[in-house]
Amino acid sequence: MTRLLTHGQAKQVERSLKLSVAESTFYGGMVGFGESFVGVYAVALRATAFEIGLLTALPTFMGAMGHALSFRLARLMGTRKRTIILFAALQGVMWLPILAIGKLDVSHPATLLVICVVLYVAFSAVVVPCWGSIMGEAVPPRLRGRYFSRRSRVSTLSTLVASLLGGMLIYLLRDHGLTGFVVAFGAAFCFRAVSVLLLRTLMELHTEVKSEDGVPFRRFLGELHRTNLGKAMLLLMLMNFGVNLASPFFTPYMLRDLHMSYLSFTLLSVLTPVGAVFTVTHWGTVADRFGNRFVLVISSMLISLIPLLWLASASLPYLALVQVFSGFVWAGFNLASANFLYDATTDQTRTAQLALFNAGAAASGAVGALAGGALEMHLPALLGSAFLTLCLMSGCARLAAGLGLVSTVREVRRVTRVSAHELFTIMLVGRTAHHHPLQVRMAHLHAPAGDQNSTHHKERGDQRAQLEQVVAVEQAKDIVS
Repeated sequence: MTRLLTHGQAKQVERSLKLSVAESTFYGGMVGFGESFVGVYAVALRATAFEIGLLTALPTFMGAMGHALSFRLARLMGTRKRTIILFAALQGVMWLPILAIGKLDVSHPATLLVICVVLYVAFSAVVVPCWGSIMGEAVPPRLRGRYFSRRSRVSTLSTLVASLLGGMLIYLLRDHGLTGFVVAFGAAFCFRAVSVLLLRTLMELHTEVKSEDGVPFRRFLGELHRTNLGKAMLLLMLMNFGVNLASPFFTPYMLRDLHMSYLSFTLLSVLTPVGAVFTVTHWGTVADRFGNRFVLVISSMLISLIPLLWLASASLPYLALVQVFSGFVWAGFNLASANFLYDATTDQTRTAQLALFNAGAAASGAVGALAGGALEMHLPALLGSAFLTLCLMSGCARLAAGLGLVSTVREVRRVTRVSAHELFTIMLVGRTAHHHPLQVRMAHLHAPAGDQNSTHHKERGDQRAQLEQVVAVEQAKDIVS
């Protein structure tokens, strides 16, 4: 049953969610100045193709362990918020040894980079399920699409600006060794430090982690092929495998095979968040009105096209259009997949289930990266490059996962059907021509997500609780407007 909030709690949640949007700005800055250039940094450190594969695979494996341990660590520390703050701080600190590698005279700098990134990803992995659990409770189900799309848009815009600035720094300081990377990673550390301070404002609607139900690993595995949630998780894991067959190797392909400058690489890379910034809120509106499964089906089919488009041409104007298209598609997929999991899990088991899912997704991504690294060395060249052969395989694997989503996963909440005209209107202008705000505001007073036999008339409670919940809805509406 959806938790009813008092007026005071609603005000606290409103403040927390608004500050979470602000926090996403600084988190996006860290990603733009830092994560955007780790692959380029590895190439500058003369990492081999095998080491670049390890740079994705090993951190991802450790990330899987971090996800799996997240629930246990939260129980050990007493609250999810405390766990988030500690491990987010540890993640930020890792930028210091990463940037130090650029100034140290060591024999195997790429190996040191892999070790540092392993720890960075592991610390981050502990944060994700706990943060997702708190936010899943705080944001009303019917407003999740618009709230998280707005938050994602702010974060992506920040990432875009930071990536541009970081790329310009690296390009302008290219004659000074790795100094540009050192400055960019130092900025990433500072942005994460501010982000951690803002994470202290997160509000847990219940703080006792021990009251949550754990999910035994054997039960989780058994449900992957039986339940609707399990099938969705399994297919998302398979999608992650398909994506990582090729994803880690785009950077060396652009820098080594296509001989792009750092400036060209940066300009091309930031076009992906450009595509996301201008469409993510539109995807959120579609997901709220017509369901997250609907968005997943469309975006998963389009995702399979992305690596195939790289086979057509290597010209910069063409690849620029491909990058914009990629940002548009991934904005919808990432938003819908996260919100679908929020809708399909309960408050009691969300932290544990998200932890296990993220562990599985990370492990499948690591296997994909290792497989891609091993295959690239032995695959026949397609259009002069073994990487393009890998792109073809990645596109086929993505398509298989997408078709599985289409045929086996069903929507978990009541939604309306969409016409082609309505979908086009929303994606073009961000809303339908005939929008009913009151219906949206009142919609989540109905039965909770996934309840097939609605009993909301029996469970509404007294009049005071209803009025307090309406206050909460109105304030939540203000947050996403």
